[in-house]
Amino acid sequence: MEFVSPIAKIVKPEYCKVRHYAECTGKDISGADKIMICGTSLQDNAYLNDLKIFKNLLLEFERPVLGICSGMQ
Repeated sequence: MEFVSPIAKIVKPEYCKVRHYAECTGKDISGADKIMICGTSLQDNAYLNDLKIFKNLLLEFERPVLGICSGMQ
């Protein structure tokens, strides 16, 4: 959550729902107007285990998606 918390504070909790990618469901995504994805540390490779599931959820989402790298490139 170290990369997510600062973004959630800026956006304001009343305007967003924070979900860990591994807990995100199609129901969560279908009810969203847009999605913001925050990066992870270089040592955290656990997301690779669920990448296919998460990718499929995002490919079905036909609204704006913003990805923010943890390095803020």
